[in-house]
Amino acid sequence: HSLGILILDDLQNLSAQFSGGRSTLVAALVQFTDRLGIPIFAIGTSDALELLDSHPHLNRRLATHALRWKPMERSKDWAVYVRNLWQCSTTLRRDEPTPAQLESLLRASKGNFDNAAQRFRRAVREAICGGDDALGDDCFD
Repeated sequence: HSLGILILDDLQNLSAQFSGGRSTLVAALVQFTDRLGIPIFAIGTSDALELLDSHPHLNRRLATHALRWKPMERSKDWAVYVRNLWQCSTTLRRDEPTPAQLESLLRASKGNFDNAAQRFRRAVREAICGGDDALGDDCFD
């Protein structure tokens, strides 16, 4: 058996504090890529970009420079996405999302589609368990 690619998920969770400092962490990742000799694909949030952008040689080695998804911003596309989520609500009332809810979900999810869907499902579950018949304006705070 052999490994064709290694995927490092949640790169932002690699802690420089517990690895002996940022320079030690970067050196370890560089050695890791050199010794394995296979593509390493790093996945992380925007917090991980700070580490990668401050060390361009590491960024090149980890095949992260080719694809960067940007978070959604306040836009028509965001509103359409959230309105489609609202159609999946199992609360008794399915009102259209308010501007406050659109903004709150965008802020809480940081514009990440998957995070927004998870937060929406959690808010629906909490509303139902709490006896509410609809989602409140503060349901994502």
